[in-house]
Amino acid sequence: MPMSDTQIRAVIEQLLARYPGALYGAAQNAPRNANGNRALAALNQAAQDDIEIAAQTEEDGHATES
Repeated sequence: MPMSDTQIRAVIEQLLARYPGALYGAAQNAPRNANGNRALAALNQAAQDDIEIAAQTEEDGHATES
């Protein structure tokens, strides 16, 4: 099942907590530090996973375990 807004927020908070200083250089034109790059990659993966689950749910009518 796709994540709820509360679950999405929790994932974001957990990932940012895992990568201290990830928001340093968060301005659009500022370079990210290494933790910022890792946090962004983890957030992108979490979003992609949720999108795939949502698409599969819509396709199948229910979520499947992978």
